[in-house]
Amino acid sequence: MVARKAGYSTWRLLPEFGAFGDVRQPVGSRLANAAPSNAYPTSDGRWILIAANSDPLFAKLAILLERPDLPFDTRFVNNPARCANVEALDEIISGWTGVRTAVESLHALNEADIPCTQIYTVADIASDVQFRHRGMVQNVNDEHFCSVLQAGVVPHVEYDPGAIRWPGPPVGAHTQDVLSQRLGYGAAEIETLRQKGVLG
Repeated sequence: MVARKAGYSTWRLLPEFGAFGDVRQPVGSRLANAAPSNAYPTSDGRWILIAANSDPLFAKLAILLERPDLPFDTRFVNNPARCANVEALDEIISGWTGVRTAVESLHALNEADIPCTQIYTVADIASDVQFRHRGMVQNVNDEHFCSVLQAGVVPHVEYDPGAIRWPGPPVGAHTQDVLSQRLGYGAAEIETLRQKGVLG
């Protein structure tokens, strides 16, 4: 096997494996070959993604952080240097986001025209107006819970959007069919299993 340095885009996952036998491991939200590109904590317990990995974007970010010296620091002078010193760089950025709320951080980053977004919790997803409007989050009737949230049909096609008819059968709904039709059990055998408590 040829040794390969980590730091390639995910689109190279299969070619790397096919050519070199590399098995890529999880790396979290950080991009191995672009920095800064990571998730950063905010003062209100949220997380935001910041992608300022080109030299012009990094210069903008440095000004926003009130650290105009950063692009001239040899550790951060270009993308390869930033990748090599990403731990130190992420610590600086986390220091800035960590004393601001997600809303405050995103507002400042958007004003500076730096790519960013908030990482959604499931509560954010459930209440997102656009997701609801596009049917990507739907309430579906359920016999046990009255109504449950379900992910919508993907992709969403305006002329034929599809629909979620039901949330699925209750546990054991197909036990009889599986045992009799698939496994060939007779009625007496199935009843014996029920009496023994094997079946619910």
